Amino acid sequence: MRSRIRASARIVEGQLLGTSAMRLRPPRMRSVRASFLAINVPLVLMAMMALFGVFEYTAHKQAMEDLHLKLRRIASNQSAVLAESVWNLDHERVKLILAATADDPDIRGIAVYDDMGNLIGAVGTFDKSRMPGLIAERDIVFSTREQVEVIGRLIVALTDARVTAGTHHRVLLAGALAVLLLMSVVVSALIANRWTIGIPLQRLLDSIDRTESGGVRHPVQWDSHDEIGAVARAFNRMQARQQRYETELRQARDNLERRVAERTAELARARDAAEAANKAKTGFLANMSHELRTPLNAVIGFAEVLEGEVLGPMAQPRYKDYAKDIAESGRHLLSLINDLLDLSKAEAGKLELDEGEVDLAEAVEQSLAMVQPRAEAAGVSLHRGVPEELPGLYADERKIKQVLLNLLTNAIKFTPAGGEVGALIEWDGTHLRFSVTDTGIGIAREDLEKVMQPFAQVDSSLNRKYEGTGLGLPLVKSLVELHGGELNIHSEPGRGTRVVVQLPFERVRRPATAARQAS
Repeated sequence: MRSRIRASARIVEGQLLGTSAMRLRPPRMRSVRASFLAINVPLVLMAMMALFGVFEYTAHKQAMEDLHLKLRRIASNQSAVLAESVWNLDHERVKLILAATADDPDIRGIAVYDDMGNLIGAVGTFDKSRMPGLIAERDIVFSTREQVEVIGRLIVALTDARVTAGTHHRVLLAGALAVLLLMSVVVSALIANRWTIGIPLQRLLDSIDRTESGGVRHPVQWDSHDEIGAVARAFNRMQARQQRYETELRQARDNLERRVAERTAELARARDAAEAANKAKTGFLANMSHELRTPLNAVIGFAEVLEGEVLGPMAQPRYKDYAKDIAESGRHLLSLINDLLDLSKAEAGKLELDEGEVDLAEAVEQSLAMVQPRAEAAGVSLHRGVPEELPGLYADERKIKQVLLNLLTNAIKFTPAGGEVGALIEWDGTHLRFSVTDTGIGIAREDLEKVMQPFAQVDSSLNRKYEGTGLGLPLVKSLVELHGGELNIHSEPGRGTRVVVQLPFERVRRPATAARQAS
């Protein structure tokens, strides 16, 4: 028992030691640093991509607007410059002007047509399908004093190659800056994570590991004015409380072990004394029953001889009645001695069963026949309830009859004249039970446990007049439990009592009635 208590205390102590560690550190951990980066790096990357995307979109849009503005300006200016040369049919001068204008890197092509649609001069190429928005056409107008006349047409085509190159350059530069910025953010985050979370968390885990391995609690050496510092201080306070609880638990365990050892020793002494007393009682009862049986059998024998006038007729008739009373009293006393010895053996665990096939219906009939004279003398009627189909029973026949006789005798004894006592057998295919009912004085609910104690009788005005030793029901209970069965009492004062004996299914055999018919 001491080892069991010590083991329980150690289990509780181990649970206290490992509770905080198991809650803070799961079996398979994921790095806080990795989790931090997995959350922050994508967010930073998306933010930078959104920022650079907006910037590049704005820059590209502005560059294209500037290019269109330039296209309109060139077309307007050059149409005015070319007007006089076209009017004077100075084609060479027109070509020189076009060549000078085409030196602009944004111009893909420029051409001049006369009012008849004939080409005067052209530089570069034109592809309206590739760049529909980068081609401008203007009428070449020459003003005289009399009128304004359209004398030709100017076509200018620009290219967005320089804008595209600028966009590519900016994208490459933005990517390089994004990589540098991302690396800076990652390095800064790692440094910040290490100094604000990583180091204190590692110290916390180291403290838990040392506590798990050594059993000695170590405080976390960290003091900062933030949430991590608050966690470290709370953990240290918890460690101190747990240490105090463990110390108190060890002291309580030691005190409990000492008290249990003392109590165990006392119980052992009391057990030994009780076993010795019980052994002495059993031996005394066995010796007493043996010593009483021999003279008692002689008394019963001589009384029966006198009652039967074997040695000759008696001088006085009343002597024969005296001999009959002596024989009946002797048999009653012998039955009492046998019950007392059986109860003593049952309590000592020495009562054995002589098991065999038992016809329960026949046992009930025989028991009723044996108590019939007593029932008639008491003015009590007997009735029975036995099903036609009953299973056989594997039990000790003498003890089953002893149970029935005790229950029937008790029922008759506590039933007033005019009452009824019945024996009933019930079999539902699963449970086999038999019961004895009466319409006697009954037993109060609070007295049911008392009547099951040896030598105990309910002290009431209704049953003080009834004789008895209080051995009947305790002996019946012991015999039923010896068979593995159950004894239940249902009683109501003034209305009667029903005692039910239920035997285990393992003792049920094939129907006894059918067996008798087959034989």
